[in-house]
Amino acid sequence: MEGTPLTKICKDDNLPSVTKVYSWMSNDEDFATQVKTARMNGALTNLEEGFEEMQELSKNKNLSHVDVTLLNTKLYHLRWVASKIIPQFNDKMVNEHKGDISFKIGWDDGKDPLLNQPKKL
Repeated sequence: MEGTPLTKICKDDNLPSVTKVYSWMSNDEDFATQVKTARMNGALTNLEEGFEEMQELSKNKNLSHVDVTLLNTKLYHLRWVASKIIPQFNDKMVNEHKGDISFKIGWDDGKDPLLNQPKKL
């Protein structure tokens, strides 16, 4: 079932339901990682196929406005899905702090030369 969405696979009466697969994913980290990897690969494949379709349609000089609009919508959707599934295509910045967080709180004891300089107005 190469390239088939999970929801379509699970509609087969001989295979487990989507709910059962999600339950397995919740209980088995390795299985969840495999499904995630498969979805990432699927998103990349869909992007590549969309790009190929765009190249083929660009060779056709008799395209209608509807053809161009449908392809643009399809490519927009494929890019959006890829941005949610594949971290490299995510358009949001993620700032992560690594290391300890420490604060030093103190009071002026009159001994710090930088704090005891005359104030200029």
